[in-house]
Amino acid sequence: MATTTSGSLVAFTETDGVQYFSHRYGRCVRLTTTNFPKWDDEVTGLLITADQFGIVTGTEAEPEAPSIGDKFSTVDKHKYEL
Repeated sequence: MATTTSGSLVAFTETDGVQYFSHRYGRCVRLTTTNFPKWDDEVTGLLITADQFGIVTGTEAEPEAPSIGDKFSTVDKHKYEL
């Protein structure tokens, strides 16, 4: 049986006892103490699909935070104030 818990950007689902993280770029198993190799492969695929893998590995510079203006939502503004 599948169950889903979702927010505005991500969802966590459970299918046959396996928990998954779902995002618009795909899905990967939720990391546990026993599934690192599978999680690593799947999260790498998500990062490549999202064109963010180079940033994570340090081979690409992190993009500059956008200037805060009317075109960004409150959520976007808070992301860059951390």
